[in-house]
Amino acid sequence: MPTVPVYRYASVKDYKEQRIIGDSYVSVNCSVADLVRYSLDNGHFEGHVVTSAQGQSFYRSIPRFALAPNVALTRYLVTDDYRYAEASYKGAVSFYLGMIGSRLVFDRFLGGDKPNYQLLHAGDSTHFNLQASGGKRKPDYVAIDDRGVPYALVEAKGTSGARVTHKRVGYAKDQLKLASVTTLTGVGRTPCVRTGNQLEKHVVASSFTRGVASKGSSWELCDVDPEGAGEGELTIQLDGAIYAHYMPMVQRLSPDPSRGEMREDRINDVDCELIEISKGVSVGLVKGLREAIGDQGNVDDCFHRVSEFFKSMGVQGVCKGENVSMGGDGVVVVLSDEYVQSFNLEVDRAL
Repeated sequence: MPTVPVYRYASVKDYKEQRIIGDSYVSVNCSVADLVRYSLDNGHFEGHVVTSAQGQSFYRSIPRFALAPNVALTRYLVTDDYRYAEASYKGAVSFYLGMIGSRLVFDRFLGGDKPNYQLLHAGDSTHFNLQASGGKRKPDYVAIDDRGVPYALVEAKGTSGARVTHKRVGYAKDQLKLASVTTLTGVGRTPCVRTGNQLEKHVVASSFTRGVASKGSSWELCDVDPEGAGEGELTIQLDGAIYAHYMPMVQRLSPDPSRGEMREDRINDVDCELIEISKGVSVGLVKGLREAIGDQGNVDDCFHRVSEFFKSMGVQGVCKGENVSMGGDGVVVVLSDEYVQSFNLEVDRAL
């Protein structure tokens, strides 16, 4: 299975001076199925759900456009299509890979494989409200544990070069330095507040070993951990945020002749509901989760319903070979052997 090197830094200063924690990097597994799962949420923004086959195919195709496993299946190399793309296209793809890299870091280092641990996209202004002065921007993601407690902030950066500049990482650090994050769930429930000093902070920078201009460069990530609190109070309406997080998958699984038939399958000893969204690519949820979320606009108390479901199920996120990826949030991706093999054949364009 291909791996992605993750270089970890304790501060932006350490990143600038390239002082790695423990003088080494962590090489983490990242299957083709993982790449597909991490791509599912990209594109769903400000309450819009990408429902067209063309739109879904576009977002899902970006990793395949840019990355291909090497012959030994140990790294992801840059493809020729990405190498020779016009600069603005390179910029868009590098942003996308930064978002995918953030989800990989969440899964491997921030407990994302634990039941009901969620990485929520903070860009949705309906459910994420930032009170701040001076034009401060929200971080890309907020990590929430199974009790609804925010515990980490994540900002994604990407480049088609060999390294995201320390100045851009410094800007990202400023986005993460909030005074507090508050989650509100249900009517009459006590809000959960965490100060900036209580929150982990991670700048995830995506790049390539020698930049994409160099043939044979491989994908890598840097995980930078800036310290301290700052200004700005972020409030999350958690019921709405959780509902919005799952709604794309719920809609895919809802009965619709144009989308094909949902099927049930047992994955990693867990019953799942799946639907094939393109040839060889099936996605879905752990069985019972769709009913817990509700598909009739019942947003109120959604987080509590989802939490009770996970307490009864205890689903653990796992990656099983190249074909199966399951998150701690109960989202599942299953790929056919033919799809994985066709992805691996892209290596011909990367060598």
